[in-house]
Amino acid sequence: MTQCLFTWQGVLLIAVWVVALPAVVAIKLFAEIPLCNDLLYGKPGRIIESLKNGMLSLKRFLTFRGFWTVLYVLLATPLCGVGFSVSVTDELHIPHFIVEAILATPLYRVAHFLLIAVLVAVGIIHVFVMHAVVIDGMTPSEARSWSLKTMRAKGFQVLGSMVLPFFGSFCPLSYTCS
Repeated sequence: MTQCLFTWQGVLLIAVWVVALPAVVAIKLFAEIPLCNDLLYGKPGRIIESLKNGMLSLKRFLTFRGFWTVLYVLLATPLCGVGFSVSVTDELHIPHFIVEAILATPLYRVAHFLLIAVLVAVGIIHVFVMHAVVIDGMTPSEARSWSLKTMRAKGFQVLGSMVLPFFGSFCPLSYTCS
């Protein structure tokens, strides 16, 4: 495997990946946020303008905290199964044989549960970070602080608007299927 990476084809593949992944993230994630914001507030949604805003907001994530924010969206979100993710990582999941080994060992099961709980809690606390960076032009550090402050002040309202509809649609479905 490592021999392949050190050939010119391997270096070219890595270079394409390094260029393509930020472009896909900018298009898929950062361009959808301003487009949905425009449509939400009754403005005409312009795809080209949203793509431009998405590409421009990508440079705000070229910081230490911005890197960790994007990494969370690319890796932790698909692994937890909670939140929004990029289609490039939709098929990313823990293989079944590893999940079976984790669930078979009580200590691993507890550690796995705690890891997922921490990742979900981090995602809920920082739910507004991407929107604050892309729409409001904040830095990732400012957006994280603002999101934490907002969730402390209005967390029950936000969670209620996200959780209650889920349970409202899930409970009748589970009753119907049983």
